[in-house]
Amino acid sequence: MANTSDNPGRTQGRRGKWERGKVPTDRVAWTEFFSGKLAVNRYAEEVEDSAESKGDSVSLLLQSLFERRTVRFILTNLTAAELNAFERVVTFAISEARPTVELRDRLAKEAFEHGDGSYERNYRSVPTVVVREGQGS
Repeated sequence: MANTSDNPGRTQGRRGKWERGKVPTDRVAWTEFFSGKLAVNRYAEEVEDSAESKGDSVSLLLQSLFERRTVRFILTNLTAAELNAFERVVTFAISEARPTVELRDRLAKEAFEHGDGSYERNYRSVPTVVVREGQGS
């Protein structure tokens, strides 16, 4: 279910052609953050007629800037039960991380307000989420 690539900083089109600086046409949503990028790709299946190829394929790509790797999860290869379990685990992980993230943000902000500018959290860009028009559900 997961494929990896050692080509960070480049995008791979549907046909495997690498195009630096261009967003692939199948990329429907993405965000960038301090340690990487997260993207959603959707494309029409182009394989023989079978139950496994009905509907669009949707994949989630996580690109780590520190490990310089991309992991791709093809969500539409999962069963409904597996997709529900995947969603529960990701939601759980976020809820577990949120208190620590908020604490660290608060402490860095307080330190900055008292003249300590050494926390990198204070200088990160505010992330944006891009969803191509007509692509959202």
